[in-house]
Amino acid sequence: MRASSSFAKSIFVAGAGRHSRHTQCNDIIKRALISADIPSIREPLGCCRTDGKRPDGLTLIPYKQGRSLIWDFTCTDTFAPSYLSHTLRHAGTAAKLAETKKHKLYSELEKQYIFVPVAVETSGVWGMEGLKFIQDVGRRMKDVTGPMSTTFLIQRISLAVQRGNAASIMGAVPSQRGLEELFYILNDRSFYLQKSCKGPNGDLGRLSGSSKGFPNPPTSGFSSTPQAN
Repeated sequence: MRASSSFAKSIFVAGAGRHSRHTQCNDIIKRALISADIPSIREPLGCCRTDGKRPDGLTLIPYKQGRSLIWDFTCTDTFAPSYLSHTLRHAGTAAKLAETKKHKLYSELEKQYIFVPVAVETSGVWGMEGLKFIQDVGRRMKDVTGPMSTTFLIQRISLAVQRGNAASIMGAVPSQRGLEELFYILNDRSFYLQKSCKGPNGDLGRLSGSSKGFPNPPTSGFSSTPQAN
């Protein structure tokens, strides 16, 4: 249990899929805003938090209440030890805690912009603030892309999260190259048996013993007849 538990903890912490997942989801949000006639840019210059980091995106025109909108996408691990005690009781707790944390980081920028944290858990649960934002963008896209805009937009982001999960898992699994030779051995033995057991007319001879000059198959490590106990 300890080995499997430590492996599970390292799956989504691995960096193999985190960067691609983050980039894909932010690109999807940016393209959706542009489709809704709201031009936006990624990681705007001159718009920084107190720690010097920039938001993931900014709308170039006012989004609501005469202010531009900035967003920050985050994908939290539902099964992380720091969240597990909460997520076992209530679904979506990890995303909600991530939203609260993001608001604290963007407290200064919220005086000038509308800030929306887009939090999605690795299990697929959405944070309420991010979900409402994506649904609002989908409604604005309806006139351009059709009535299913909101559904397709949510699905695209969800699929990007799952692809990132898969990349993280594959990056955490140790290499299994040593086992590839087993398939070559089995294929070679199968080919030899088929070739050696064919009779003059193309029919298959007996697998055990030599018949009409047919050679025996290799017996090292292989027995075609059951052994008596």
